[in-house]
Amino acid sequence: MGVSEPGLLTPTSPLPPTFCQEACQELPRGWGLVPGLRGQNTGITRSPVTIQFASFDEDKFQGEWYVLGLAGNTLKKTGNSVLGPFITSFRKGNGNLVAIFSMTQGQRCISWSYVLVPLQQPGTYSVKNLEEPEEVQVFDTDYTAFALMFSKRQLTNQFILRIHLLSRSWAIKTKVMNKFICLAKDKMLSKDHVVFPNLRGTTLS
Repeated sequence: MGVSEPGLLTPTSPLPPTFCQEACQELPRGWGLVPGLRGQNTGITRSPVTIQFASFDEDKFQGEWYVLGLAGNTLKKTGNSVLGPFITSFRKGNGNLVAIFSMTQGQRCISWSYVLVPLQQPGTYSVKNLEEPEEVQVFDTDYTAFALMFSKRQLTNQFILRIHLLSRSWAIKTKVMNKFICLAKDKMLSKDHVVFPNLRGTTLS
């Protein structure tokens, strides 16, 4: 797979030539840093406030999404070789949002799910029935093409950070990819913490 049209990237397309430059200047207020993890001397003014939505439409958000990129402080670029095609779907149920994940690894399909309980801030949830608290936030979405989700899980002595780049298809606009890369850097993650699914030998519908 390659670039199917100008400005459109697939998971096997190369990263944009610049790592978070012009795109970072477009960061909206609300794309703040997790308290205690704020970078210094970045040359970019960021707000610590993480509110992105005045309202969040779960009806429009639910459905199937393809995971075109992952970033996290415990991930390594070598994970590209083991991260298979990755799909997630969301559906409403009993006032919550149920997240179902499916990943292909070789001939196996691995699935898991969890329940997201809405918090007061629109688009923000806690994961139900976890020993360690985890918060999930939809940072940005147009509901029809892309979404950026950020999660943080508090363990005994560290945070586990995750950013998901979601798309309704197996392609994404360059501008959205830049937002993903920029958000990763804003969370103090480097290129080595960003991985993409390995689609080689995979037939996509």
